[in-house]
Amino acid sequence: MPKVVTPLTIARIRAATPDTKDFSLFDGGGLYLLIRTGGAKVWRLKFAKPNGKPGLRSLGNWPDVSLEDARRIREQARAGVPPIGARGQRQSGPSDGETLLEVFDEWFASWSRQVKPKVAIRGYSRMETYVLKFENLGQTPIADIRPRQLVQALRKLEADGKLTVLHAVLGNLRHVFGLALATERVETNIALGLAALFPSHKPESFRAFAPDQLDQLLHAVERSNIPPEGYALLYWQLLTLARPGEAVATRLEHINFEKRLWVIPANRMKKNREHDVPLSDMAIALLRAIWPENQTEGFLFPALIKSRRAVTGHIQVGYVLRWLKIMGLAGQTTSHGFRSLASTTLNESGLWRPDVIEMALAHVQSDRVRAAYNRARYMPERVAMLQWWADHIRRHLAQVPNPTGRIPAFLADRAPLSTRTDRR
Repeated sequence: MPKVVTPLTIARIRAATPDTKDFSLFDGGGLYLLIRTGGAKVWRLKFAKPNGKPGLRSLGNWPDVSLEDARRIREQARAGVPPIGARGQRQSGPSDGETLLEVFDEWFASWSRQVKPKVAIRGYSRMETYVLKFENLGQTPIADIRPRQLVQALRKLEADGKLTVLHAVLGNLRHVFGLALATERVETNIALGLAALFPSHKPESFRAFAPDQLDQLLHAVERSNIPPEGYALLYWQLLTLARPGEAVATRLEHINFEKRLWVIPANRMKKNREHDVPLSDMAIALLRAIWPENQTEGFLFPALIKSRRAVTGHIQVGYVLRWLKIMGLAGQTTSHGFRSLASTTLNESGLWRPDVIEMALAHVQSDRVRAAYNRARYMPERVAMLQWWADHIRRHLAQVPNPTGRIPAFLADRAPLSTRTDRR
């Protein structure tokens, strides 16, 4: 039976006195206060890193880091944000020997509260991998770091062709050194101007098939050995126009069969706005075919391996992309490219207004003034449009050879599903 931990109180912390050996006071959830023989009281946190491995981080001394601050960092770590030292009580002015890691942790504490957890995790991991661990830069006093050291740390990213990551890390470094400059811990922001030393990154659109290549995609899928869960996920993305990250995280409780609607919460959307997806007959039939028996909650596409389930609970975001590569479609399309395929097809049909198509793709209008006044959701037109798109796919599937019987009834049957009586 697990040991019950009584949460710490301020009175208990104050009453703790040094002993002949270091000892710890535990608050639960991996958080404890280490009482040093010299009198210092240091917060420490055991946590799981994004890769699942155990980690240990010192959060700072009490009372500089309060009990409330330490608990807040623990909860952030539980949500997947790497723990950092809470340095909100830092005194302004220069400080001898403050390391790059310490200043980065201070900046990260503020920045991580403004972005989604997955963005914070990615940002922390990149800085740790490519900068902080390079020749022990993280433990180097920030005032002693020279521009050439940062350039050397980033050369590997340049050599590997990871220019997007390189410029993202450079952006973080500009902010970190900007904070150090504003608080008089360095005399200049040495990260400014470094971007000019590296090739610029030109964002490329996701690779996608043209409308007349839909048959090529469907033939490749039907000839492949993609497992049932990947098969269903691929068509779910194709039918709903969802981004890969949104599709894999589909939850049962967000599906409304009566209204034929999938409601994606704001925290799963790229622009942090709730998005409603009308479900076509084909999408409803797919759901009926894969819906887990006697379940109303949880992921529609649960993780395939136990260790992955502990991190996200759902199938990997890149699962369909990996199978597209196995099918020999690498360089021709990505799973995100399904959205481009659909968008081009719908636009070229001439049947649907651009605003309706953009709303179905959950794109935010670039014209902020127009967006502020245009709150229309175009739901009736979107219902008709996604049904048209599903019927378009069904017509093309009817031309796909199926000698092994791979195409299931929910995809191949051309009869209107709305006439069936076995609707869920």
